[in-house]
Amino acid sequence: MVGRIELQAGPVIWRKRVVPHLGDRYVEITINDETSRLPLPENPVLWDEFHPQLYRYSVDYHGMPVEVTFGLRDIRVEGSQLLLNGKPLFLRGTVENCCFPETGYPPTDEEAWTAIFRKCKDYGLNHIRFHSYCPPDAAFTAADKLGLYLQPEGPSWPNHGVRLRQGQVIDQYLLEESKRIIDTYGHHPSFIMMAAGNEPAGDWVNYCNDWVKEMKRYDPSRLYCGASVGGGWAWDDGSEYHVKGGARGLDMRLGYVGPIGTLVWAVGPVVNQEGLRFAAETDHYSYGFDQILAQTGATVYGITDSTNAMREGLFALSYMERELIPEEKQAKFLEVLDRVMLENPGNWEVYYKGSEEEKAQKRKFSLSDRCRYYFAHPDVQAAIVKLCENLDSVHIPLGLLHQFMPTQYIKVRDGRLPLKAYELAKDKVTEAVEEYNYATKYNYMISSVFVG
Repeated sequence: MVGRIELQAGPVIWRKRVVPHLGDRYVEITINDETSRLPLPENPVLWDEFHPQLYRYSVDYHGMPVEVTFGLRDIRVEGSQLLLNGKPLFLRGTVENCCFPETGYPPTDEEAWTAIFRKCKDYGLNHIRFHSYCPPDAAFTAADKLGLYLQPEGPSWPNHGVRLRQGQVIDQYLLEESKRIIDTYGHHPSFIMMAAGNEPAGDWVNYCNDWVKEMKRYDPSRLYCGASVGGGWAWDDGSEYHVKGGARGLDMRLGYVGPIGTLVWAVGPVVNQEGLRFAAETDHYSYGFDQILAQTGATVYGITDSTNAMREGLFALSYMERELIPEEKQAKFLEVLDRVMLENPGNWEVYYKGSEEEKAQKRKFSLSDRCRYYFAHPDVQAAIVKLCENLDSVHIPLGLLHQFMPTQYIKVRDGRLPLKAYELAKDKVTEAVEEYNYATKYNYMISSVFVG
């Protein structure tokens, strides 16, 4: 090999921070521990999804020029409204679960993230939550240029052995790592909000409230939420906004302003280069749901409300069975499900508190829907099969169907849905998907995905 290789020693850049002062027309740029004040142009263009204007400045750091690309934006909460640059902001968001099976890791080049984000923009989205991880710098760079609002998270899902504020290393590590994320990526305008992680356990409300306070002190230029959680988690009152994963059963929609005057983050479709996927949490534990997808060839990954809808459908079928089938021949699906949950309490016991009667009610009807983890158990599957066979062996009166499944009653009455147990349960899931399709402009897909 012929040529010359030259190595130059220089300082390590471990912090880039940008703080604009629009009223005074200057910007503070911090490189490591040194801050420079530089003038802004007259009438600068503010950064948002419609005008992703970027500026590029060079800052001298110990004789070495450091290039910093940034956008000018201000994000805040007033009452129950998110404001970006003083205007109301409505998030149309999705979740990115770091699902890259071909490589095992997220892409680190801007081109790959640009392709993913362009697809998101094509589907009308403007916001992405990164589930319990922070993407590489290339993702922020692509989002800056395209105008997408990102929520990275601390690398934690601390309810599987690790718990917050229980004297474990996670407490200090999570705070320090969150600050390192700010130091490394905090100059990107697309980085508008941040959560500590996903669905924590332990004394998590107090920990997360303190985390929000400390992170806001460390960098007040973005919004902070203690944790991204499901519908059954407590409200942490120190968060500037709340991330409720689909808010199962709470009838929350995109842009809905929820309890205690905080914005509820709702999930839309995940899109990749392969096509459209619906995503929120990994909720596909229900018997029959995978079979539905296999029949249609659709890719529907963890629609929030999907397993909740499956549960409601199976419960309705079970209640109708009690009216139509002699007790000694009943599948007793509800009793089997509860027995299996009691024998295997790992997926619900830590979440449901109270008396034995209260816990029994929560196992069946909690909005966090922990019984979804048990639908694939062999005993539960056998009960579901028998339940469907029992109901298909008799005629279900339309009046009884109307009592427990009124939407399906209309479809059966009009000849649009067979009066078969499995079809009735499947249609309950379709209802949940239709709401997501309607909210994201793809309501026309229902006929080809679930019916055709």
